[in-house]
Amino acid sequence: MPSYDISLPISDSMWRYQPGWENTIYALSDTNQGDTDSVYRFNLCSHTGTYIESAGHKLANQSSLNELPISAFVQLDTLLLQVTPAADGCITLKEFETALSIHAESGTALTNLILGTHWGCQHTEENYLTQAPWFQIELTQHLASLPLHILGVDTPVIDNQQHPYDPVRQLFKANQGLLLLAPLNLPRDLPSGRYQLDCAPLKIIDVSAAPCRPVLSKD
Repeated sequence: MPSYDISLPISDSMWRYQPGWENTIYALSDTNQGDTDSVYRFNLCSHTGTYIESAGHKLANQSSLNELPISAFVQLDTLLLQVTPAADGCITLKEFETALSIHAESGTALTNLILGTHWGCQHTEENYLTQAPWFQIELTQHLASLPLHILGVDTPVIDNQQHPYDPVRQLFKANQGLLLLAPLNLPRDLPSGRYQLDCAPLKIIDVSAAPCRPVLSKD
């Protein structure tokens, strides 16, 4: 069974959403420097690398990630759809529906979904956030109407940064059981289709988001 690590690597020099959300990773002791042990300190933002978040990221009085059973994160039948954004970066409802019509299996519920745009293979360090693909309002409204458990994306934002409308809040308000998995690092040649997804977060108490290392597997 081939497996694909679809997580982003974490370092203290990586991109961040905003100032103050930087990582600091350093050795408290290091055998390469003559110490008896190698021990590291990780000062990480919850939204670093690839992370998974619950409705508590946007809404009050929600369950923490650690309150969910491990079955919420492992051995999940998941549909990966590779879609092509428009020239301005917009992922449209029409593009989503076209991809879905080709790859969806009749009678199979759409519960866990990953939308890939190849952004992880195309971006530069400078434009990773500023020019990232985003969701058309109609696409957000449609996804909000679906009984999704996991929604994964390979873009660090899904909002229109020129005309923000806060799609993540809309998704969580419509479906408070939704888990958002982002941003993913999908291999360029990974085709659309059905996969098994494992995406357990770090078991940190009383948080709504945490880093994770998602893996897709194919029979």
